[in-house]
Amino acid sequence: MKELKEAIAKGTPEFIHVFDERKREFVPAWLGMWKRQEIIDFIKSQTLDNVQTSYTSAAVFIAPYSHGHLFFDVDWTLTPTNVQFYVDFSRDGVDWHTHVEVPFASLIYVPAQGDRKECIDIKLNAPYMRVRAVGAGTTAANKVEVDVYMTASS
Repeated sequence: MKELKEAIAKGTPEFIHVFDERKREFVPAWLGMWKRQEIIDFIKSQTLDNVQTSYTSAAVFIAPYSHGHLFFDVDWTLTPTNVQFYVDFSRDGVDWHTHVEVPFASLIYVPAQGDRKECIDIKLNAPYMRVRAVGAGTTAANKVEVDVYMTASS
């Protein structure tokens, strides 16, 4: 009820709760277009070095959303060769297919670019999504820290 009062105070049009299967709880939605928005963390402060050269996020249920903005935060320590990101989709959360539409076909960052904070628009047309980061030339000293999150909207 608190959310409803806050929404009305801000002039938000009709407001209801819809059931979110992933969270297994009711979440707010607005009649304007029943728009829902959520921030989803895929990779959070993950260091790629000589011990761990790649990281794959957990599968995330994204069926309620139609599009999103993926945010990439890349921080270098010295000079590993590069880090490449892959976005995968799945109909069942088990069998994965790599998204190859530009720019995802070659989403590579190199140290010469410096630390990066960028975002990319993406259509969400499958029930599940994950993100992979693969470092090359990483060592105990030459490493990269990555964060990837998405604002997903219906």
